[in-house]
Amino acid sequence: MNRYEIIKDQFFADLNRRCFGLNLNEAMLHLVQVATFNILIGKKEGFDTELCAIAGLLHDSATYLNNNSHNHALLSGEYARKLMVKSGLFEDLEIDMVTQAIANHSSKKRIDDKFSEILKASDVASSYLLNGCNLVARKHEPYLHYLKKLNLLD
Repeated sequence: MNRYEIIKDQFFADLNRRCFGLNLNEAMLHLVQVATFNILIGKKEGFDTELCAIAGLLHDSATYLNNNSHNHALLSGEYARKLMVKSGLFEDLEIDMVTQAIANHSSKKRIDDKFSEILKASDVASSYLLNGCNLVARKHEPYLHYLKKLNLLD
């Protein structure tokens, strides 16, 4: 996961410059949880775990870098594309797959490609752990069922 480490280090440097205090703590917890769930689910579904980790880590990057969640999925995808292209370590198809999943992750009512759906489920899993079942929206219930089927949640 060397490519992941390079992307993570660049992102954390940006995050440490632009995000502070409790917001930084929240960012680190949520983003690392989503990356971890994305690795676990992605591995079960046969995806490259390094790409899963990157998608999970960067999925809300714009929210925390800009201290604003407006249009964050699209902006986070653009940020991920910038980091991945700048590194010179990824093929165009890998970049497209990761950035598309990030851009799609807020559209939980819509079904997208499998890689995007895994990221959505990982995002829901983190929210479930942080907020509990009662605060997870009804539109997220299919993702909770999917996570339970994979034996990742009780």
